[in-house]
Amino acid sequence: MAYGQGKLANLLFVLELQRRLGQAGAAAIALAVHPGVAHTNRGSQGHGISNRLSRVGLPFNRRPASVALPLLRGCTDPAVVGG
Repeated sequence: MAYGQGKLANLLFVLELQRRLGQAGAAAIALAVHPGVAHTNRGSQGHGISNRLSRVGLPFNRRPASVALPLLRGCTDPAVVGG
């Protein structure tokens, strides 16, 4: 629950920062990107919830190298808009 609230707070912060940058006429933008889920061995040990979730989500996981693509695009694509 706390993790989800923290992620929501991150998004709300980015939206407010973008609003303020726009009002100030700044050339900078604020944006948030989600890299997706990487297929790594994180959570592969033990019997905890992260271990079970990593097995369930395995078909949707991406290779670690491709997880970087949304981040790179957010940093380099001139068509990206703030928010």
